[in-house]
Amino acid sequence: MPRLLVPFALLAVACTGPEAQPAAPEVPPPAAPTPPASPPAVPTPPASPPVAPTEGSIGSARMEADGTLVLQLRATTGSAIGDALLRYPPDHADYAKIRGHVGPIEPGQERPVASFPDPSARRYQVSYDYRVLGTIEVRSGETGKLTLTATGDEAQRLADKWREVEKNRSFSVSMHMPTRDGSRGPYGARIYRVQDADYVDAVRWMLLDANYEVGILPAL
Repeated sequence: MPRLLVPFALLAVACTGPEAQPAAPEVPPPAAPTPPASPPAVPTPPASPPVAPTEGSIGSARMEADGTLVLQLRATTGSAIGDALLRYPPDHADYAKIRGHVGPIEPGQERPVASFPDPSARRYQVSYDYRVLGTIEVRSGETGKLTLTATGDEAQRLADKWREVEKNRSFSVSMHMPTRDGSRGPYGARIYRVQDADYVDAVRWMLLDANYEVGILPAL
């Protein structure tokens, strides 16, 4: 009888199996990183208000990024008021003249536009090598008057040139000749006479053609 106890004891141990191990605690997955906050939006500055015409001006001029001049002009005649929006790209025939009238301006800037001088009268300051020689006053239908303020060879050369203008009541200007379609024509010389509608402006072109520096002084 005692011999049967040992096998039954061994059978009991085999049936119980190994001791159950406690389950490992469940580890939650790592949280996804929080993306950095976006920087605050930079507020867009408000557009600059249009430049109001100042006393003596006729509107405003604004230069675009490509150099185009945009003129917002106003004219009054009695009780009538007229507005005009004019654009002058850099390749416009009158671009240099308009920019010279507007004055110093850079892309993005806006400034008042002074009234344009009377086209029938001009007063030019004539210089050579940055030395003022005198002034020339010109009115439509008249040859004009030279007043020298300097002496020397260049002043005498200017006096001789103007004496020829007074004698002939005309002069020639070297330029690209106009064509019917408005394109640049061949280089040549155009004769301007006192009675021509653009004679007053042509006086300046003639002086520039002769290598003088010419400035436009305040209206007569």
